[in-house]
Amino acid sequence: MGRVRASKVKEEREPKKVFLLACEGRHTERKYFSGLSDEYKNKNLINFVKVNIFEKSDQDLSNPKKILDELNEKKEKDGFLEDEIYLVVDRDADSFTEEQLKSVKDGCIENGYQLILSNPNFELWLLFHFIENFSNDDKDDIKADKTIIEIKLQQFLKESENSRAESFNKKILFKHYKERVQHAIKIAKENEYDLKKLKDTIGTNVFKLVEKIIEV
Repeated sequence: MGRVRASKVKEEREPKKVFLLACEGRHTERKYFSGLSDEYKNKNLINFVKVNIFEKSDQDLSNPKKILDELNEKKEKDGFLEDEIYLVVDRDADSFTEEQLKSVKDGCIENGYQLILSNPNFELWLLFHFIENFSNDDKDDIKADKTIIEIKLQQFLKESENSRAESFNKKILFKHYKERVQHAIKIAKENEYDLKKLKDTIGTNVFKLVEKIIEV
């Protein structure tokens, strides 16, 4: 009778923490943070953060107040198993009024959620992976036309031979950004990230969530 070889069952490691992210965008934020979490899980054999993405009733839902309402409905109905809850949204003055922003900020504080805000959008955080400085002229240009962010992003992706397309694809690949995460953190910290000031000022506090994921 042949010898039976013992099989080794790979044990699933338990995360040190689990974060739940409710994101305004349908693709970009989800792909970035899922990729970031997987990357640092593979690097860290002991401690890592698992990222869960909150499933909205409609994946195209982008109204921060309505997303907050859905989070609260989930909290009241089932509660959360995750350790920390984050609402990741854009400060788009065209669609997210000052009154709505205040309501969302107050709601996050009241329910113990962390608010991650980018003015004007999450793509600014992606751009920070590539630029060496962020001048006042750059900020003025973005205030006048936020599509400049995606245009510049695509230029960098083409220059690094990570894309041949003419326009930016929101279904990003995290591998195009992973080597420059620390650089993005540095640029973000050199610019505005205070929640009170992000209401009117170009900047982002995304790095605060990123650091929590990579520095457990």
